[in-house]
Amino acid sequence: MRNKITVSILILIAILSAVGATFQALSYYRQPKLVTFDMKGVTDTFLKQVANRNLPEEDNRKLIARYERELANTIDEYSQEQRVIVLVKGAVVTPVDDKTAEIKKRLAQRMRNE
Repeated sequence: MRNKITVSILILIAILSAVGATFQALSYYRQPKLVTFDMKGVTDTFLKQVANRNLPEEDNRKLIARYERELANTIDEYSQEQRVIVLVKGAVVTPVDDKTAEIKKRLAQRMRNE
């Protein structure tokens, strides 16, 4: 009788350990990755383009406000779709995948679609 209880307890421990290891592996592989985006470079380029258009001040303000909204929405959408955390490139000191080109392309498409 005692051996049956011991065997049952060992089987239960083995099952719980396997379930725990499975959950740990799943949580490890589902963690979002870190990527960078050169927000300063992209924004500087945009501001230069705006300055070269010689628009009235009010139109400049509206265009810049729209850019800020679209930038935030683009980064948010990209991070959700790709399961990544987007960091500003200048704030990262270790090597991380740079996704500036992809995010910039999406942002440009959003800005064209008025």
